[in-house]
Amino acid sequence: MKNSGMTFIGILFSLLIIALLTITLIKNVGINNSETPDSKNVREPIEKAKAVECRIKVEALNNEVKVYKMSHDDFPSSLDEIASDTTCPVSGVQLDYNQTTGKVRCPEHG
Repeated sequence: MKNSGMTFIGILFSLLIIALLTITLIKNVGINNSETPDSKNVREPIEKAKAVECRIKVEALNNEVKVYKMSHDDFPSSLDEIASDTTCPVSGVQLDYNQTTGKVRCPEHG
């Protein structure tokens, strides 16, 4: 008889621990799922990725300008001499080119 009492108490204690862990888990998962990200938090990484895409294109064009200068001893008179597409890949605006310095930059993404 003594053994059956200890087994019953052990089972109750185990169920209590499992119930507490389950409640804790449900609360934590419920809190994380109930927080819907606002539109700013969603748009921010997308905008950063778009700006990176533009900077990569600008850097590639700057490298092409350097290669052109090494081959021709002068900067190209326009970006059209070295590339067919000279617009921002994100917004489609024309990239700025300074012929005297040979620098290309995007007016929207710096």
